[in-house]
Amino acid sequence: MFTKEMINEKLIRIHLPGNVFAYYLEGDTSGLLIDTGFGYGDLKSFIDSISTKPYILVCTHGHLDHAGGVVQFDTVYMNHKDIDVARMHTDTELRTNYFKSSVSDFKEELVQPMCPLDRYQNLEDGMTFDLGNLHVVSIDLPGHTPGSVVLYIPEYRIVLFGDAINSAGFLQLPESSSIPEYREALIHFNSFYKGKYDIALFSHPHNFGGTELVDETIELCDEIIDGTLIPVEMGDGIKAAKPFNEQNRRIDGKTANFLYK
Repeated sequence: MFTKEMINEKLIRIHLPGNVFAYYLEGDTSGLLIDTGFGYGDLKSFIDSISTKPYILVCTHGHLDHAGGVVQFDTVYMNHKDIDVARMHTDTELRTNYFKSSVSDFKEELVQPMCPLDRYQNLEDGMTFDLGNLHVVSIDLPGHTPGSVVLYIPEYRIVLFGDAINSAGFLQLPESSSIPEYREALIHFNSFYKGKYDIALFSHPHNFGGTELVDETIELCDEIIDGTLIPVEMGDGIKAAKPFNEQNRRIDGKTANFLYK
């Protein structure tokens, strides 16, 4: 049900049911689990089997495929701007219905219950977790959701972008920011972190990209705002910023792309 791969000697990527990734990072004194997937299966036992230190949980945002399994963990941080998102998305019935329609050998008893919302401690912009010779910095990057964050590991020059920015972003959701608001958040991120990372990691296997992503996404926002962009009409008022192929890669050879209304 869960499989793992080593990104480096301290950072593990975990493939979860529903085609989503969690990450586990362990320093000299403690560990940090990033996201839980949909909450299908016993993720805690799996993490306990690979961890050697006490650890806490951080959620990049409140969507069902990231915060669905929070209930298994005692200490969890999430930006409180996503509390309403988590209230709606982590509902047990909603997640159960999702898996009924997408998992051939679905077992209802494997769906974790919804976590009480008062368990979420607020993940503040700039909050730093010291794991012992490894640090993780939480950076607000709203857009996908109001409380979306990215996580920066300075010792490895890695940014875990979650769903905040990638090659196939979702900005068409009811909880998503406007394009000007998203652009402002990206520029704010660049003003502090541009040139400070070399590797970008994501929450889904179909997402990809590197240090070019932020600048390219700002470029798309600028084209939308000034009216020069000709989007791809996807139906129901949803547009793709740039044309893409069957592999979700931009036809023009650049990387960043997103859906929006």
